[in-house]
Amino acid sequence: MKINKKLAFLFTVFLGLNITACSQQAVQTPIVQNSFQNSSKNVLIVDDIYRVHAFKENLAVVAINNKWGFIDKTGKLVIPAKYEAAFDFSDNLARVEFNNKWGFINKKGDWVIPAKYDSAHEFHEDLAVAEINKKYGFINKKGEWIIPAQYSFAHDFSDGLAHVGNGADAYYIDKKGKTIISESLLKFMVNSKFSEGLAATCVGSPDIYISKKPCKYGYINKKGKLVIPAKYDFAYDFHENLALVRINNKHGFINKKGELVIPAKYDKAHSFEDGLALVQFDNKWGFINKKGEWIIPARYNSAGTFSDDLATVEINGKLGSINKSGKLVVPAQFNKESGFAFSNGLARTKLNDKQGAFVNKAGETVFILETRR
Repeated sequence: MKINKKLAFLFTVFLGLNITACSQQAVQTPIVQNSFQNSSKNVLIVDDIYRVHAFKENLAVVAINNKWGFIDKTGKLVIPAKYEAAFDFSDNLARVEFNNKWGFINKKGDWVIPAKYDSAHEFHEDLAVAEINKKYGFINKKGEWIIPAQYSFAHDFSDGLAHVGNGADAYYIDKKGKTIISESLLKFMVNSKFSEGLAATCVGSPDIYISKKPCKYGYINKKGKLVIPAKYDFAYDFHENLALVRINNKHGFINKKGELVIPAKYDKAHSFEDGLALVQFDNKWGFINKKGEWIIPARYNSAGTFSDDLATVEINGKLGSINKSGKLVVPAQFNKESGFAFSNGLARTKLNDKQGAFVNKAGETVFILETRR
């Protein structure tokens, strides 16, 4: 199973805005990297508004002339757009593709780990999956092989363990490459990453073409023992000691004893973060606490999880942002056409068919994006 190369996106709701106060006519400017127009706001020429990422560690990935680089929070191109692909910064490193090979750069654009891998993941728990000659292993932040490239597939480390395998054989290893849960314990199971000591596991056949009876999900511990019975239609990772599960097309939350502590009554739901979970009830979205009590009532047609202490919500067909008390702090004045979620203090928005912008938490435009199309 080959790990796909793809650009990161997101764990948030994809939304957008249309600010009526913006200029309706774009001034013609030569298409050059980091080119700004003569206006009260900096304007950066980009390939497409949708090909500008949210800010992470104060830098954002951007596509210019079909190459990828990084801008700072003023819209200045600080790492040239010269990569075939690029991912967000994490732990001061960004994964990039250069001349069909993958490596890692720092925030100055210097190579920390040269581009020599056929593919690579971002670092998790100080190790990253890397591929050489269709085999996967794990490297450290110096680019040294800690676990040699010997697997036909490998997933990121989480909770001290990584799910790896060769062909049909799958097992969990520790950071020294030692097998912790053997393949014999994992037969007929589809496994996810460990979180808070447990991993969601599908017992039975996950393929309805092989078996008309779908598998059920439970949880194994780090000894490979099924400690929460496989009785859920789907199960997610544990977060803050609770796990989201699906029962009869409804969603609820269980504790580590497998007890359903928040009834499965929600149409859709997200895992808990900072004591709150975004849930949908009767086609409206709101936030509950770990007792299942409404902290922010379900009154929004759409909503995103909290990021930068703000959550995007839809009110009367327009978008704004609320705080954790449910107070609207960024007025609902934006339409739904592009990504709108705060990260590092800024949110990307769409102004019109040719322009987008990054705005601050006061709703003020910081700089403008103009598409080449």
